[in-house]
Amino acid sequence: MVDHTVANKECRERMGAAYALHKEVGGLPQQEQVDALHQRLDETLDNRIATNETTKKVPKTTMRKTVVTTRGKDTPSSKRQRKLTDYK
Repeated sequence: MVDHTVANKECRERMGAAYALHKEVGGLPQQEQVDALHQRLDETLDNRIATNETTKKVPKTTMRKTVVTTRGKDTPSSKRQRKLTDYK
């Protein structure tokens, strides 16, 4: 099974390479050019798998509470947070 983010990244790379080839040729590329592109992309993917680059860990995000201190009292900085704390 393939992670969606990895598959999405690979698809975008392949589409970008195909678009660049089309733009470079100025029309439809020859079959040999397409085959060379596929080979180059497959080699890149093989190298990435060999170096284990596709399984990078995604850093955990932390929720930060932004608080502005005035006169020793903590008041939330956003308007929505202020309204929610007014009802408590």
